[in-house]
Amino acid sequence: MSSEPICTLIVFCDYVITEAHTGKNSLIGTFPTLASPRFPHAITQFFVHATITNYVPTGQPVNIAVNLTHVASGAVVGSVGTPINLPLVKSQAN
Repeated sequence: MSSEPICTLIVFCDYVITEAHTGKNSLIGTFPTLASPRFPHAITQFFVHATITNYVPTGQPVNIAVNLTHVASGAVVGSVGTPINLPLVKSQAN
């Protein structure tokens, strides 16, 4: 098994609502891709929901990046990244 965290799912959506009692997320207005007729192109606010496996909690921020790639050429045309703090919680099946 790899020691690196692995992203197994990425979903773009208009909003994420977190249920107060369960802490579960509801993804509102999901879409599988971002497309534009030309670049650069301004897009409205959106959220990226990612599922990560093989992550070992350390209490330290994790660097996360999203690259926007031109489908035909494979060239990265945009990128954004930031360190995020992932919670130190035990995994549980719901």
